[in-house]
Amino acid sequence: MTALVAERGRIPCLTISSRHTSLTEDIRADSGLFWWSWAEPLGPMDDPAAAARKITNVLRTAPHLYGS
Repeated sequence: MTALVAERGRIPCLTISSRHTSLTEDIRADSGLFWWSWAEPLGPMDDPAAAARKITNVLRTAPHLYGS
């Protein structure tokens, strides 16, 4: 599931959830970069495909990390 969340006074984020795990991430875009929810740069905004691949990889490996 994905949802664009725009709350007044906050930077909009893309909330991404895996239907196979309880993992949910809020991806933000600011200062020319996409950012993970834990404030680590995900990649440049001019390469959304690379960011999407990284997000997909994290969501795919999540069941293995949590023993599911």
